[in-house]
Amino acid sequence: MDDVKKRLKILLRPGEPEKRPELTWPKSMKKEPVEVVKEVIELLSSFRAIMRKNFETMDVTKIQERWCCGDNPWLFRERWEKLFEDFCDVEQKKFDPSRVSELYDTIKYCALHHRTFLFAIFDEAAGQGKEPSTTQDRKLHELYGRAKALFDLVAPQEYGIDPDEKEEIGVLTSLPLLRKVVENLEAARNHGGSSVTFYFTKESHIHTLVNLILLSGLPIANRRIPELDYCSQITFELYERNFGRGNSDKEYSIKLSLSEGAHSSNVLDSALDARHSLNVHSRR
Repeated sequence: MDDVKKRLKILLRPGEPEKRPELTWPKSMKKEPVEVVKEVIELLSSFRAIMRKNFETMDVTKIQERWCCGDNPWLFRERWEKLFEDFCDVEQKKFDPSRVSELYDTIKYCALHHRTFLFAIFDEAAGQGKEPSTTQDRKLHELYGRAKALFDLVAPQEYGIDPDEKEEIGVLTSLPLLRKVVENLEAARNHGGSSVTFYFTKESHIHTLVNLILLSGLPIANRRIPELDYCSQITFELYERNFGRGNSDKEYSIKLSLSEGAHSSNVLDSALDARHSLNVHSRR
């Protein structure tokens, strides 16, 4: 994976999404990834100046009364300053695409848990005691949309850009898990009776497991992996069918399904309850 991450810059070359149809790049964007990176850097540069000024001129403790997860305004600032450093303080040709995941995750985290503070601290009007600016609101949505497009392009390729890399990383990462799944499926088939087994692992291991399945030659209807979020899950269901009375022959089938977990396609505008939780998507 370290070797692959060093090569992720090739995804930002002009024309790359056209050359590689397996890459996810929205046609609605109408811009090359490298142009979108430039726009993200420009947006972050303007947000850095606004945030620093607002921290100087506003009582930031009054913006949001309740903070989740032991967070506070200064931890918020520390996270964003690190992002500004990674994006704005390097030459664009030396930009590391793997930083996109951190930006996208940070926007999502803040939108879920600190949305009031997020919109206020990046609003120029808030520091001047004016009504919230619709322009800054739109700019935050623009940043999210561009970060999401870059994330969908880059993040799945961190587990291998070419099929042979996906297979090698998948084997190195998820082969023990896959062997255990197959072993339990065979045990269920041979011993009869209903059973269920749960496995808990990291998101990256689900990605690499799905890559192995996609490379296995199985007839998969939808081969595009969605963004995997909290509580994402892959399910292997084994079914048994008897051919008739007195006939010991049985037929078996396996259904594979995937849920992207607790996810929202636009977390900046999603309705949240006091627990800040999202619904888990059904399996497909």
